[in-house]
Amino acid sequence: MTRFLSRLGQQKTFMMIRVELLEVTSTGKTKGDFQIEWKRGPEVKLSKNYSLTGGNQIVDMTDSFEKVSSFYMSSKLVVQSKTCDFKVKQKGKTIATSNFDMATQIGDLNEPTHVQFLKAGLIAKMRFTILPACRVKHAHLFSELKPEELKEDNDITSTNGNDSTRAQSLGQVSVEDMEAVENKLLWFQNQNDQLKEEVSEINDLRTQNEEIPGLKA
Repeated sequence: MTRFLSRLGQQKTFMMIRVELLEVTSTGKTKGDFQIEWKRGPEVKLSKNYSLTGGNQIVDMTDSFEKVSSFYMSSKLVVQSKTCDFKVKQKGKTIATSNFDMATQIGDLNEPTHVQFLKAGLIAKMRFTILPACRVKHAHLFSELKPEELKEDNDITSTNGNDSTRAQSLGQVSVEDMEAVENKLLWFQNQNDQLKEEVSEINDLRTQNEEIPGLKA
């Protein structure tokens, strides 16, 4: 209910979030293989395994994560906080967690930001690109094209070129129709994510109630 009230009068916009993991700086507190996990709502994405020697070092990373999520903006163009969790994992166990507000990273010209994992003695350098989803091309919209249409010169997954030209070369509908279909797909995905979050919250409340003596869920 609190979350619902906080969104009254706000404009909802679907955004494509892209997180690029660039490097990790270690102070020597953590040794061995590790992974970085990105969690927003029920969805979890995990990096490859990287190795630390236990000394001071910098490890280059090449992972990137993507997710479509809704953001809320007021009439004064103030974006409501949208947090996610980054976790450092070793052998499947979480050894450090850091909470991060993605609303501070809207746009595509952001300088790399740093996320600190104090318990692990690590600092992760990463870059966020967060843009309106209708401006981002998605290969999955063309997943039903015939094999002969999936040629390299069609540039299905490229972020370069003109949308109208690309759509015409594929014999597809107009850009406006593509965006309408995309927005509908994103709406369904968002509704599904929200339902998962609500179910998770209900389960958390049930667990809390069960832990209180004499209180039944």
